[in-house]
Amino acid sequence: WLRTCSVRTDPPSDVPNFRTPASGAPTTGRVRRVIVESDNSRSWVLKYNLARLVQTPSAFTNWPGLLAGMAREKVAEGPEVLTFHTRSGQTISIPNAPGARVPVYEIFAEDCYDLRWFLGDLIDRPIHVLDIGAHVGTFSTHLATIHPSATVDCFEPSPDTYEFLRSNVEVNGNTERIHTHQKALAGETG
Repeated sequence: WLRTCSVRTDPPSDVPNFRTPASGAPTTGRVRRVIVESDNSRSWVLKYNLARLVQTPSAFTNWPGLLAGMAREKVAEGPEVLTFHTRSGQTISIPNAPGARVPVYEIFAEDCYDLRWFLGDLIDRPIHVLDIGAHVGTFSTHLATIHPSATVDCFEPSPDTYEFLRSNVEVNGNTERIHTHQKALAGETG
């Protein structure tokens, strides 16, 4: 299992071969977080679980119920669905399964994409985004919150996952700006 995430933050310091996404031009900045893991050793699993334990109260207002639901899932007694209420105002419901929780933590606890920095000057201009493989809509709902004029077309082929996507867009009041499509996209027909 391999996972990476790196984000530019201030104050600046030299980071070789780091480029801005919008222009591709070299920049400087401190890499806030780089995770590269390639094994599921006990120590790694412990670190991962401790990180989630610390992140949950800081990112979600309903953290006691979330932690209880995740703990109960480990012994097959947890709720089938977890609903996260973020500190920035979004509500995201997902299946109560470890892999389904990853995007929620990436977006709302780790700010993995650092969208405000990534958008830069685009934050003041209308943009249209294609979210291909939209999963349950964490990226799109967060983008709609921080970019007041962004519109998004989300594509998610999995029927069960699509229902979570559609519901999350609706619950967050984004149906006018985020359009969902239960379709897969590919480079060729077939």
